[in-house]
Amino acid sequence: MIPPEHGTGPPAADDAVSIRSKVEPGLVQEDLFANAIAAVNVLDSLQLDTSESAVNKASDIVLGLVEAANPNQPVDDGVSSTTSSTDDLEREQALGEVEHEDQNASPDGPKQPGSEVPLQRAKTQAKLQRSRTNSALTKNKSDGDDKVTMGDRCTALLKSVLLRVGKVFGFLWSEAKILLVLLPYAIGFVSRPEEPLRLEWEIWLLRPLYCVLLGRVASIIIFFILGNSVLAEVLPTRVVNLIDSFRGWPSTIVCWLALMAVAYFTPFFDAEAWQRLRQVQWLIAVQWWLAALAITRALLDASTASFFFNLKDGHFQERVDKALLTMRVLRMLFGTARVARARHAQRHGDLNTSSVSTVGRKMVSTVGKTVNEAARMANNVVRRGSNQGAGPHVPQPLSRDESELMITEDSFFVVTLNSLSDQLSMIQHAITSGQGFVSSVAEAKKRATHTFQSLLTEYENEIAMARDTGLAPPVDGGGPPRTIPRARLVRWCTKAARKKSSAFRRSVADCATSVLAYEHVGEAEFVKAVEDAYREQRFVSASVESFDALNKHVHSFLVAIWALVVGIAGIFLVDWGVEFDDWIVPISSSSLSIAFLLGWLPYETAAGILYVLSVRPYDIGDRILICNPGFSGAGAENFTVADIGLLSTRLVSWQGEEHVICNFLTRKLAVINLNRSRTPHVVMEFQVPASTPGAKVSELIDSIRAYVGQAPQDWVTVEFANIGVADMKTGLIKVTIGLLTTHGRLEDGLIDSAKTRIYMFVHVYMQQAGIEYVQPAQTVRAQMSTGAAAMKAWFA
Repeated sequence: MIPPEHGTGPPAADDAVSIRSKVEPGLVQEDLFANAIAAVNVLDSLQLDTSESAVNKASDIVLGLVEAANPNQPVDDGVSSTTSSTDDLEREQALGEVEHEDQNASPDGPKQPGSEVPLQRAKTQAKLQRSRTNSALTKNKSDGDDKVTMGDRCTALLKSVLLRVGKVFGFLWSEAKILLVLLPYAIGFVSRPEEPLRLEWEIWLLRPLYCVLLGRVASIIIFFILGNSVLAEVLPTRVVNLIDSFRGWPSTIVCWLALMAVAYFTPFFDAEAWQRLRQVQWLIAVQWWLAALAITRALLDASTASFFFNLKDGHFQERVDKALLTMRVLRMLFGTARVARARHAQRHGDLNTSSVSTVGRKMVSTVGKTVNEAARMANNVVRRGSNQGAGPHVPQPLSRDESELMITEDSFFVVTLNSLSDQLSMIQHAITSGQGFVSSVAEAKKRATHTFQSLLTEYENEIAMARDTGLAPPVDGGGPPRTIPRARLVRWCTKAARKKSSAFRRSVADCATSVLAYEHVGEAEFVKAVEDAYREQRFVSASVESFDALNKHVHSFLVAIWALVVGIAGIFLVDWGVEFDDWIVPISSSSLSIAFLLGWLPYETAAGILYVLSVRPYDIGDRILICNPGFSGAGAENFTVADIGLLSTRLVSWQGEEHVICNFLTRKLAVINLNRSRTPHVVMEFQVPASTPGAKVSELIDSIRAYVGQAPQDWVTVEFANIGVADMKTGLIKVTIGLLTTHGRLEDGLIDSAKTRIYMFVHVYMQQAGIEYVQPAQTVRAQMSTGAAAMKAWFA
């Protein structure tokens, strides 16, 4: 249970007058209501921690597996060697301009990036950034290693040479494989001893070889022209995918056969040899078969790519957009906290050059000067204060003209990436390298804590400045101590995006509001928001990678089927000079026997694969319940999805046990995905004595409605209240209350804490209102069975 001072508990009952003023007039007794609220606050003061539940531990196990599959990559942090060792969280690289402007800044900034900058430019900038990082790493490593021997240098040079030679041989081998298209020609001529051209290999082999080489050159030229980024942006996506599916040997075969047709009918050299090749009738069938081979393979690749792209885009696009926008919002708050620390240091006169390097060289101070200039100014202030007898850390008085803290979103998002793969690349680069975001759960907690403390200090300074100067603060939300109003955090984010479009600013405000769930955000809530954002980005990246791996397996399976069908068609439809009629019966009988032995296994396997691909009932990191169809999942065990394979899915239970279940079995069961479930409706039951007057029962229901109105952080509204028929055996009446909670389906601990509070409230209110149940005195009656009576009579 999170303490009430963090904004999750009911209002304190210290001031009875304020609580009474909030209670709506009705049957509720104000004094009893205040006493019940006080009892709930006492319960909250125990600070029971329900965040580390068993289901979260299962999620931690899955997160560890995901992090192990995608380990963090060390990068240059752009921080000088003079960085203070006590502030190791400031290793985030200043990727772009993080400005500090006054309120009179012009709202008409540049146009939103992405509308005029092509995607190719974004990729180029990303490559340049990676190259700068790698070069910086190499430089740092070479500068730090003074004992590099000549043998090590020779070894490194030899490895580099061998790597380049291997790449050259790999390229030559890939190009040499194109010559395999002449293999059907060789098989046809070798298997026909009576063929007149069989011994004249310079005609039936060299002439087509010339056309193959020319076709390869033509294919390279065509795709060089079609590979232009401007042309790729103009053409529709499906057309681009179709063209790209012909890349490689299919385009080479098509160009080769086109050149062969030109040479047959309009020979541009050696007309007599081409005329003799044209007279070979079976050779035309081989060429048609090769053309069908290339075209069908290209169409298969294009259709599967389009199908999988639509599945992937439809399933992950919204989730990836939300994860990327969440990361942008949190980066805005991280940047605001960095500048707030620099401003706080400047205000207190302890800003020096070494501490400035941890903030970033491109940040700008509140007066429009660079941070280095601000550092020099601050040091001058310190020296003047020291000369006057003041210590170097004496706080400076707040300036009446000091402006509101605002930053500009950095250049990491200089372009708007519409491609799902580019967005995922940006997320993965941020979380695996720690460049601009966090790369582990521990770092998420540490950086979030540091950021929140800086933002809280800045907010308290704004309130103190408003109190001293009489000016209104940017946001004065009040709230418990050590909390920041959510409206203030949202304002910092929208100000950071002030140079973007109004629609983007609204989306930033909505995202910040959804990420920060409470009206007054404490340190625990802020840390949880950063940790949840990191988990979501890790899980969505792993889910997309798993989806792509499944698509590759399915594509390979379809290619194998295509090769089998095309191969059989080539064997029986093309005249190779060999009789295959005697093979039809054995091949057919063998195929039927294999199909009979396999039974339903191929169908169930294919159905399971299509189920996890097309339906996609769960992703990595999702919490699910597996039960029989028609059941609500009550009593079913919670599982967290760890991996999704082609044939099975690996699950982790709350006890840490790993379960493997076949995909075709989950297709027959009901899968309840808690991550995709909506806000739950909570049904609570209370029992009151049957002798309770109706006015008291109505008073109890009204008190619950009033409590729900006083706890908006836990409950939305009371949906219904039903009273059952009195049970004469127990002397009780069952009162059923239906409530809509604000917590998600995954927040079991918060839901249980909210239910515990309301149970405590009802218990105390019933005691104070005199609604108590006393067990009635009942006469104990014992009835002797027939057998016992007979035994008693016999012994008598």
